[in-house]
Amino acid sequence: MSEVNEGLREHVTRIGFDLSLSRPQIDLLVLLHHFKGAKKLTDSGLKNHPQRPPPGAPPAWRGYPNWITTTRCLRSRGLIGEFGSDGYKPTKAGNLVCALLKEAGMYQERLAALLPVEMSA
Repeated sequence: MSEVNEGLREHVTRIGFDLSLSRPQIDLLVLLHHFKGAKKLTDSGLKNHPQRPPPGAPPAWRGYPNWITTTRCLRSRGLIGEFGSDGYKPTKAGNLVCALLKEAGMYQERLAALLPVEMSA
């Protein structure tokens, strides 16, 4: 039997199976998945103060003034974990949620809204 992700289990089995994510949580999960971890996301310049968006940032880009709160929420749901020098990365469950977001077209939509034009090519 595979290892159980207790954070995910506790979050989704309150009523049946319910996984709800806010827009900032979806956005951060998508970016962490796309950049394969927080270190590369930080290096990209996208984790900036919202008053100083990176050059070429699309209008939807708003930075992550609530980075700590959003990462805490994703960690408590078992969707991201801290993995050595890469920092936060999606867990197996987080990768599966990203696959569902792709299936629904939300992953591509949010990524296009968040990435500067030169990064989305």
